[in-house]
Amino acid sequence: CRRQSAEAASRPRMKVVCLLLLEQFERRQALAEACLTLSPQVAIGTEAVFAEIGNSQHLFTNTECMLRLQEAVELLQLKVKIALATNVPTALSFARYGIKELDALPIEALSDFLQPFSPAPLSGMEVFRKLGVATIGDFKKIPRSEMPSRFGKQGLLAYERLIEANRIAWPRWTPEEQLLERVDFDCAAQIHSFEPVHFLLKTALQRLFLRNNFPIDRQIFGNRLVDKFFNRDDLIKLKRF
Repeated sequence: CRRQSAEAASRPRMKVVCLLLLEQFERRQALAEACLTLSPQVAIGTEAVFAEIGNSQHLFTNTECMLRLQEAVELLQLKVKIALATNVPTALSFARYGIKELDALPIEALSDFLQPFSPAPLSGMEVFRKLGVATIGDFKKIPRSEMPSRFGKQGLLAYERLIEANRIAWPRWTPEEQLLERVDFDCAAQIHSFEPVHFLLKTALQRLFLRNNFPIDRQIFGNRLVDKFFNRDDLIKLKRF
């Protein structure tokens, strides 16, 4: 037991950064890929990206991590709220409400603890406030045995999720595979027509399709894409240039 407690004490404390997008939710993938430069543990929610940076504290300080994330957000031209906490739902609530104390969060933050990766507004929040429960701190003061009778099974589930916030499982996420083909041109060679370049581009595109196990009809379609982007009018303009 002493050995297990010593090992647990030696482990770095979990530190979760939440990047809550205010718009352009379809850019979550790009934002998550940027977070991989700081931590291998990254997860994507319906409106936010999470990164665990506790295991990277020997490489970056919290301040350095936040600065790097700010730079990434600026480069991607996104509007994001950033917060740091010891678990996913708390970090999400801190970012959403701009509050840095758990007990000071409004009672509406319970939705972030129930489903942090796909939160939805909880119904019946007015009942909590009528009973004098306006913040998470007020909610925590209620004994667990009274939860079902006062707030039903949803209130009990929210209470358990709040207490066990550090044990939430992260959904699996891996970045999309990117295939790269390089074509080198001899700058000293005098190219009088676009045909050699056109041929090399078709060959590179065929290799990409083959590496991705696409069928032959897809390869033919890819060649037609090259023909479409480099049509005869473009070739005439290139020759004139």
